[in-house]
Amino acid sequence: MIDKKKRTLISGGVLIGLGLVLFLVQFIEGFDFQAIPLLIGGLLLAAYFYRRAYGLLVSGCILLGMSIGSMAEETSLRYVDASSIGLGLGFLAIYIIQKAYRGRSHWWPLIPGFLLIADGLASAIEGLEDWLSVGWPLLLVLIGILLITGRLGPAKN
Repeated sequence: MIDKKKRTLISGGVLIGLGLVLFLVQFIEGFDFQAIPLLIGGLLLAAYFYRRAYGLLVSGCILLGMSIGSMAEETSLRYVDASSIGLGLGFLAIYIIQKAYRGRSHWWPLIPGFLLIADGLASAIEGLEDWLSVGWPLLLVLIGILLITGRLGPAKN
């Protein structure tokens, strides 16, 4: 039987994955050379879970964020700087994954993560309505993050 903490981590991870897939499917017609850094980043992340080496987490998340951002740049996300947002999400993922997996994390990835996301979103002020019409799956990602970090869910006694 899976304990409550693992169920929450699995639920949050599934929501994050589902939200990202639903978001990206709207834009990506086919993978080409951009799939290579995505694959390498995924392998580095998987190696982190196997070896628990923090360097693998950092390099995997940054590479995944950069490749997702570069793929999004070639889509209809014309109102945002998707490269900055993707890289920022990669930095935030470092913090979130380490916190969820090890129970603790250092705060340093939050600084470049939020700065890069803010920079990427700064260009979106005028096109916010169009972006929200396609960006709604990211709410699933946010709910998953809140579940994993314990900010959402039943009160703890």
